[in-house]
Amino acid sequence: MGHTHPMRIRHVIRGRLNPDNADGIITHTHRLARAQLQLGHDVEVYGVASRASEPEIIDRDGLVVRAFPWLRNPLGVHAALRELIETADAEATFHLQPPHDPAVAGVGRVLRRAGIPYFVSPHAMWSPHALARGRLKKRA
Repeated sequence: MGHTHPMRIRHVIRGRLNPDNADGIITHTHRLARAQLQLGHDVEVYGVASRASEPEIIDRDGLVVRAFPWLRNPLGVHAALRELIETADAEATFHLQPPHDPAVAGVGRVLRRAGIPYFVSPHAMWSPHALARGRLKKRA
């Protein structure tokens, strides 16, 4: 069964979605977003807590990554990203991963305040192996 119109999907991750320097979440997001693009969806990745000093747009082989600088407040959201969220199309779907990262959680807070639904992918963060490596941060 096919879709009737392209979805607008906005993935929110930490960093700049660099597949050459990637952990499991980055690799997963990159592959998922590329597959969604190939299906004809409107897909962008919003990278928070980037090392860039200013917001930047990166082309990852046709996949648009909008990277926003790290802020002093770990739950803070850059003004340019806040504006993108507040002016988002009502049909945009936001996907946050990992939800326990403070910078990503800050985006979730902005989405909730704006009344925009979103979903999260915790990946394996509740597995015994993952909890052993960051129990306090992940429990919080």
